[in-house]
Amino acid sequence: MCRAEAPHLSKLEEKYGARGLVVIGVNIDNDSAARVRKFSEQKNLGYKMLLRGEGVAFNDYWCRAFPTIYWIDPSGKVRGRDYGYQSFDRLEERARGFLAP
Repeated sequence: MCRAEAPHLSKLEEKYGARGLVVIGVNIDNDSAARVRKFSEQKNLGYKMLLRGEGVAFNDYWCRAFPTIYWIDPSGKVRGRDYGYQSFDRLEERARGFLAP
């Protein structure tokens, strides 16, 4: 997760959560729960964080660049992937394309 992008993701979930958007951050640095919680509180993040997610990121999703955003539908199928920092406007545009009206 990109530290600069994290607030965008939180804002996106807040704005579109009622339409089914769920954001889950993946911490691959094996930081402690306390450290991740402190970061989340400092940045006022409202989404869930997966701790020790290195295996999930690398093995299950073949993530090789950071940050990477995966757009996953309710059935678990990856529908899209974005690499590198994304502005809020870009994230919102992508989210709207995956959400039901």
